[in-house]
Amino acid sequence: MDTIHALDWWVVRELALWAGDNVWSSFATVLIAEFLIVIPILTVYILWRRPEPLSHKHGNQKAALMAVLVVVFGLAFKAVLNFMLFRERPFVTHPELANLPLHVDPASFPSGHTLITFAIAFSIWHSGMHRLGKWLLFLSLLIALSRIAAGVHYPTDILGGIVVAYCASWYLHREASSIRRFLPNH
Repeated sequence: MDTIHALDWWVVRELALWAGDNVWSSFATVLIAEFLIVIPILTVYILWRRPEPLSHKHGNQKAALMAVLVVVFGLAFKAVLNFMLFRERPFVTHPELANLPLHVDPASFPSGHTLITFAIAFSIWHSGMHRLGKWLLFLSLLIALSRIAAGVHYPTDILGGIVVAYCASWYLHREASSIRRFLPNH
């Protein structure tokens, strides 16, 4: 376990050194880490507002509603994990780490930004919208890496968020036949 913690800290330190290297990398890291989460959320909103079917398994509204359900389910599980496995953020544990100015809650594991963005991406993918799902997965990975570079998450926090997001998406899409009666018919 010490090896994992040492590797976690090494990755955070190296990415944070790169992100804090100059004004532009710091600005880009903060922008991506804090504000790019809007794009996956906006994607869900656009899918909801454009009800024509584009996917193989669901129409747009069904895909959007499933993405919201996956996010809510994942965040509920995150709350349980935060209660059971509280972990401080890297900039709290290692005060020598220069923290970029982000608004964060005290719990580090699992990453909420990562969970939300990957939950939307996996849900869109499981809805049959593979091209859009690939773009959202790429964007989610970019956000996750920037959260490490900003010094607010360890890599294992990111992995935890990805695993929770995937499991929530897989489970809810598997059970979609029983949820289907609550979804719109478009």
